Amino acid sequence: MKHLLAGLFAASLALPVAAQEPAIVASDDLDCAIFVALAMESAELSDDPGASLSFAAGLTYFIGRYEGQGGTDLKQDLRMRLGEISLQSLSQLGAKCTPKLEEMTAGLDAAGEAFDELDPSQEDAAEEGEAVDEAATE
Repeated sequence: MKHLLAGLFAASLALPVAAQEPAIVASDDLDCAIFVALAMESAELSDDPGASLSFAAGLTYFIGRYEGQGGTDLKQDLRMRLGEISLQSLSQLGAKCTPKLEEMTAGLDAAGEAFDELDPSQEDAAEEGEAVDEAATE
């Protein structure tokens, strides 16, 4: 099995770049980064620190995916994409990006559960720490 995985990995490196889906995914992720940034700008984040954190996580997620697909100059690429994108396209980004954000959230939830299963004592310690913090603020 180990040799099979190594062989598959080596074969994937030999594929032509065009067969590895570069630009389409990258531009979708750049569009979604724009969507999240615009949503951040229009939201009232000062009242909800959790919302700020969620938007920042979403923005980081899409920028990371974009760079992982070969994006190299984010500032230049954002300027170019904003010059190309229409208002109609901007209004449709929610339908394209929201499912990706939900998928990211589900993945983070699953990762958190996996970490909890690896060491359930950490969850107990975190809950005890929260109780101590709450008692200290009263």
